[in-house]
This record gives sequence, C-alpha cells and structure tokens, in this order.
Amino acid sequence: MNAESQTLLVAAYIDRLVAFHVQQQRWLSLEEMRQVSQEFGLSEGDITVADCEGRRLREKGLVHCHYRQWDEAIVDLTVAVSVDPLSVEGLHGLARAYQGRWSTQRKPEDLQESRRLSRRCLQIDPNHKASVILLSQLRTERKVLVSTGIIAAGIGVLLLLLSRFKG
Repeated sequence: MNAESQTLLVAAYIDRLVAFHVQQQRWLSLEEMRQVSQEFGLSEGDITVADCEGRRLREKGLVHCHYRQWDEAIVDLTVAVSVDPLSVEGLHGLARAYQGRWSTQRKPEDLQESRRLSRRCLQIDPNHKASVILLSQLRTERKVLVSTGIIAAGIGVLLLLLSRFKG
C-alpha cells in the first residue's frame, strides 16, 4: 500500500471512531476499536500511524488549551481521545477545554461535559491529582451558578412586587 492510500485509510478509520463517539456519546472500548480496525483491514503499522496522529492531535489540542482557544482544543482533543480513549492526559485536556469554554460562554452542557470527563479520568486513574482539583473547581463553579440563579430570581420577584405596589 502506498503512503497516500495508507493516509486515506487511517483517516477513514479515525473518522469512524469519532463518528461513533458523536453518535453514541461514548468512546469505543479497546475490543470495539480492534473490531473496527479489522473491518478496515488495518495492519499493525496502520494502527501505529493512527496512534501517532492521535498523539499529535492531543499535543495540538493541549497547545490550544494553553492559548485559550477552547473550540479548537475541543475538536482536536475529541479526535485524539477517540483514537486513545484511555489517555488520561487527553481526557483531562478535553475536560479543561470544556471548562474553559464554559467560563466564557456559560453553556451548562459544557460544565456537565467537563465534569463527566473529569470523572472518567478518575475512573482510569483514581490518583490523577489534576482531575481531582478540576472536579472540585467545577463543583464550586456549579454552586456559584446555582446561587447566582437564585439571587437573580429573587431580585426579579422583588421587582415584580415593587411594580405592583407602585401601580
């Protein structure tokens, strides 16, 4: 197989892994990944190329995190983790990217995804200190979000009551 054919085959394999993750909202198990690689007829060398691409995208995604480019980090790290679903470094980077995007856009689903990914890191490595810290920060941020919502609702009720008394 020539290099161009191998590149296309590996790209199709990675696309399948990512599509599964997006559709099923979970990553493939190692056994499922092995089955998909067999469906594609991948050799050990092809799988090594896919693994290298996953590592490259993980590093690129972590750089995006460093520069607070959250959307780009999420794209690259999602692909990286689809290729290597047991990479605590990749999962934690993805959790940080979702937390970062949440801090700027305040989408509740980003906060939830960050929490889910942090818990996944701890399932793989219960001693992963950075994930313990991140999960603690996320709990604090959620409490602040809930408290802010309660305060805003209270102010709204007060304003409604005041407007009725003026009328």
